[in-house]
Amino acid sequence: MARTSPSSARRLAQLLIAAALAFACGRDKPKPQHPTPSPPVANLPMRNAICGATQRADRGDPTGSWTPLPATATETAHFLAFGDTGTGEPSQFRVAAAMVSYCQSHRCEFALHTGDIFYPQGIGSTDDPRLKERFEGPYAPLGLPIWLTLGNHDYYPPANPDAAVAYTQLSPSKAWRLPARYYTFVAHGVRFLALDTSRVDDAQEAWARGVLATAQEPWIIAFGHHPRLSDSRHGDADGALAAWLDRVLCHRVDLLISGHDHALEVMKPRCGVHQLVTGGGGAGLYDIKPTDNSTFLAHSFGFLHLEADTTTLTAHFLDDAGKPLCDTTWRKAGSAPSCGADGTCDGRCPQDPDCATESCGADGRCNFACTTDPDCVAAGACACDRLPLICEVRVPGATALCACDAGCRTSPSTCSADSVCDPGCPAGRDPDCR
Repeated sequence: MARTSPSSARRLAQLLIAAALAFACGRDKPKPQHPTPSPPVANLPMRNAICGATQRADRGDPTGSWTPLPATATETAHFLAFGDTGTGEPSQFRVAAAMVSYCQSHRCEFALHTGDIFYPQGIGSTDDPRLKERFEGPYAPLGLPIWLTLGNHDYYPPANPDAAVAYTQLSPSKAWRLPARYYTFVAHGVRFLALDTSRVDDAQEAWARGVLATAQEPWIIAFGHHPRLSDSRHGDADGALAAWLDRVLCHRVDLLISGHDHALEVMKPRCGVHQLVTGGGGAGLYDIKPTDNSTFLAHSFGFLHLEADTTTLTAHFLDDAGKPLCDTTWRKAGSAPSCGADGTCDGRCPQDPDCATESCGADGRCNFACTTDPDCVAAGACACDRLPLICEVRVPGATALCACDAGCRTSPSTCSADSVCDPGCPAGRDPDCR
């Protein structure tokens, strides 16, 4: 066996000591408490096929009607939306700082939080130090009320959801707004429905149906933790949650804003409900998995800024440096002319490119993609045939089927247990409506 020289032994010992010191220093080094630069947007995995587009927004009720607010209540609502935040990591503070900076030059009146307020589990009492460190610290500088929902992590033991509700009365900044596990409020003529998607049950469903049955606002926005559709790690909701969301929201709300998947997403509408995912509030990002259900995806930290008046709703996605990623706009039927390639043939626009691909003449069928289809106003027209494959009623509350509704002739199975309450089915026939 070769012998090691004294000088080599000393050198080896010095290297071992240096390595041990480096390991100890690295292990004990505290995590940075201040925002660090975010990666360039160009380096972020992203899919973007809808930015700048204007889409038609119809809630999907059989008459296609909506009730505008009085002229005294037409002021535009400006608000933020974000979620999946409470890690205490630099990424959380970057997003918070970006929102503060953004709202210094843009109008912001309140914010929505889509859940997972804290990691790895929610607060057990109103004295939890994370309330100060991971909520009041980063978000009090916004100076805005933040309406919250509970995520699955906010329920993990030893979390106490009652403590989260009680803190609404104790928040020194008054920013924390969680009056109940689920609740509703109206701001600038927009109806908001805060859902507890981590604990869906019959009581919450009955409450939501009651609120939506009487809501008259032109925009109804639901927000909760779990998305119905997603092209990231968790994917689409399934099982009981999917059925519950469909029963409660389909053709009753305009937009669902959620988190849970740590990415930024615009999903295609499902049963009249447009969907945004804003789970980039600070927790570790998830991979994105593009499918035909999404039109914008970004593997990015960030937040939403939304604006809504009685006819138009616009969503702006921004990253954790406040840089724009995607804008998308929805218009209500009956709003100002929309003459671009937006999927609606507006008969008031002589050169609307959508009119070349839609059948808007007197052909015996009311095409709701055409704003001036004569069949939609002609006496005896099937005014309720506007949702493919769904049998609809002629007027709200009616029980008789529309004889001219193609969905009533070709898809009788819609009145079966398919997790969607079909309003055109005779009373008591569709089990999903019970």
